[in-house]
This record gives sequence, structure tokens and C-alpha cells, in this order.
Amino acid sequence: MKIELGNRELCLEAGKPLRFSRRRHSVIRCTAGILWLTVTGERGDFVLHAGQSHTLRGNGRVVIEAVVDARLRLMSPAHETPHREKETQRGCPAATA
Repeated sequence: MKIELGNRELCLEAGKPLRFSRRRHSVIRCTAGILWLTVTGERGDFVLHAGQSHTLRGNGRVVIEAVVDARLRLMSPAHETPHREKETQRGCPAATA
């Protein structure tokens, strides 16, 4: 699946995972709700709350699931804003996708 959203948001319903591949340094930003991310090659899973983002450390497969209905933005490194968002939370239970 090729997803090129730029600055547009994607709505994700709770319990319906989204799977895709992204480039290193792409940014996933949660703009509403709560997202659960699993990224191939990265240790552990990540939970993003509204206002938080995660920068991918490598190229690979990404699985995102909304814990509650959520909105997100997928951005290339060029779209990232200069200020840093809150750090993501680690150590959640393993996702079942």
C-alpha cells in the first residue's frame, strides 16, 4: 500500500489495524485518540497519545492499531516540525495482529 498524505490526517477505527511499509526517519504523529505501533526492527511496541509522535529508526513494516478511534499523520522527515513531541511510552504488552 502506498500512502502519501503529506499534511492530511488519516482516521483509524479502534480495533482495525493498518499495515504498511515506511522509510527510515518517517514520522507517525497521533493527532487524536491513542495509537499502538509495532515496527519491524525496533525493540518493543509504542503507544502514542494525541500530540505525540514516533520517528522510524529504519526502513520496514509498520502495524498501527487505534486503541480508541484515532487520527494520525504520516510524514516524511521534511514535514516534521522543529520542536520535539513528548517521548513515546515503551513496554506495552505484545500486539496481536
